Amino acid sequence: METYLRKLEHIVNIDSGSYSEKGIREVVNFIKQEFNGWDIKEKNKDSINPILIIENKNNGPKVLLAGHLDTVFPEGTVKERPFKIKDEIAYGAGVADMKSGILSLIKVAKDLTEEGVALRIILNTDEEISSPYSKDHIVEACKNTKFAYVFEPARKNGNLVVERKGISKYKVEIEGKSSHAGINPELGISSIHNLGIWINGLTSLIDLESGNSINIGLINGGTGVNVVADKAEFIFESRTMDKTFFTQVEKTLNRIKSESEKKGIKINISQIGYRPPMKANKNTEILKRSFLEEAERLNIKIGFESTGGGSDANFIADYGIPVIDGVGPIGGNAHSKDEYLEINSISERIELVKNVILNLI
Repeated sequence: METYLRKLEHIVNIDSGSYSEKGIREVVNFIKQEFNGWDIKEKNKDSINPILIIENKNNGPKVLLAGHLDTVFPEGTVKERPFKIKDEIAYGAGVADMKSGILSLIKVAKDLTEEGVALRIILNTDEEISSPYSKDHIVEACKNTKFAYVFEPARKNGNLVVERKGISKYKVEIEGKSSHAGINPELGISSIHNLGIWINGLTSLIDLESGNSINIGLINGGTGVNVVADKAEFIFESRTMDKTFFTQVEKTLNRIKSESEKKGIKINISQIGYRPPMKANKNTEILKRSFLEEAERLNIKIGFESTGGGSDANFIADYGIPVIDGVGPIGGNAHSKDEYLEINSISERIELVKNVILNLI
């Protein structure tokens, strides 16, 4: 544990936000050193966001372990609030999401290798920006694997994650025609007025009882109150457990686009992020049962839950591989200055997932 916490302090005190090229490279090099002697392939090597595919040399059905090395925090966060421990709780940027999970994955991988288990590991650096560069590599890594485990943190109550909502993100750019709002408003075509039509049309699809949500999170447009705005844009996301909802969203986008263009407005729609829903399948029940039996033997309290947040487990589940997410240590308040990790949960969670994999093998 002393070694684990020393390494945790080291990597938490590296600014490795998804756009932090220097910090990302430093953490990637740390991982390569940890897996020295393994088969390591680096994809997307010359970009800010490389992807590591790592395998041991054992033969047999492969088990997939997955995690991400990036955080959501900007450069300078570490200087403002470096790693610290108080009353068996660790704090710091990414301490739970998911640098502790990465160290747990490393420990599990090394122990399982000694037991003869064949492993494939995928670690990316763009998860916090919807995995645009790594999603195809994640799907590729699923091939010829039996089960998968994602080392995101366990929930605050110790639960693991078996289902996650899918996420689809769009940017809509609107171009109308400017004019003087007082002298000749009839000559203008307001992009902002048109934006209101988009908001009404999209939010009419919200059905929270069914778990279908839309959030228009960013809006920009206009230059002054006396100018008919010629440009505006907005970014929104939709979340659901049912893929058909995404089809509804696309139909609505195409309908409003067509109606807007008839009025002389130019529209550009870009999908800037996508994760399919993570849904449990019949083999997920085998994994759940294994976790429950082993947790009882180790006297660890666990449960299973669904969440609205996405992860790379979404891509794995969509491929059809049974996957359990949240197998890392217990933590909470991710993406905030209050993010924390329960140190006492580290060893027991490592033991839990390691034993589950051995039992299934």
